Formats: sequence, structure tokens, C-alpha cells
Amino acid sequence: MADIARNIRQQRIQHNLTQTQLAEKLGVTRQTVSSWELGNSFPSLDMLERLASVLGTDLDQLLYPAAKGRRTLRQPLGFRFLLFSLLAYVLVWYLGMPLVLPLCQKLFGGGVQESFLYPLYWALLILVIYVGVCVCLLSEQLAGLWEQAGEE
Repeated sequence: MADIARNIRQQRIQHNLTQTQLAEKLGVTRQTVSSWELGNSFPSLDMLERLASVLGTDLDQLLYPAAKGRRTLRQPLGFRFLLFSLLAYVLVWYLGMPLVLPLCQKLFGGGVQESFLYPLYWALLILVIYVGVCVCLLSEQLAGLWEQAGEE
């Protein structure tokens, strides 16, 4: 069942309305409301606005899944994410080098002996940020999957 269909049904039940009562308030047939709730058809944008008004809610409550305080991801993070994020990591490291090397020399001082470590410092800094972002995205993904498993 589509999110819109589930949300229309949930909102209708919360307001103690039958399909016939809701249909009368909207000026449509009971079969139309039934078709929306089964996900066989979907209301137009104008009808969604009227539906939200009749049910005393906003469009977000009708259009999007109940997130329970957190955004759920619909597609799992896969190979493309890994490939593009690693490519972004390498590009940031490579393109940032001309900016970071003079900054490192001013911050850390030193001479020629320590200068070979500056690209390593930059790589480690970016790696820490990269791992932090990946952990946040994966934990959000796992929380979304956990919520979806709880709903089913």
C-alpha cells in the first residue's frame, strides 16, 4: 500500500469517519475514497488540499510516511554511494593540497624535514570527516530500516 493511501486511511479512521462520510464531505463517491485507500488511484493536488482541510491536517501528513521524529531513507546506501564518496574524498584531498600545504607550514612551522608529513595530516583530517559522515548516514539508514521493520 502506498504511503498516501495508508495516510488517507489512517487520518480517516482517526477522525472516526467512514468512507461514505468522507466521500460526502469531499463531493466524491465512496468508491473513489476506497480506490485512494487501496492505492489503485490517487487524488489530484486540489483534492489533496481539500482532503487535508476536511481531515484537519496538512499535506505533509497525507503525502509522506509517518517518520516518528526522524527521516527515513527509502533506498539503501549501496555501491554507487561508496564509489562517489571515495571519489569525492580523493578529489578533496588532491584539490585541497595547494591550499593546505602553506597553511600547515605556517601552523606547524618546521622545515623540509617535516613537510612530507603535511599531505598525511590533510589526508587524516579528511578521513576523520569522511568516516564521521558515513557513520551518520549509515546509522540513519539503519534506524529507518528498524522503523520499517517495526511497522510491518
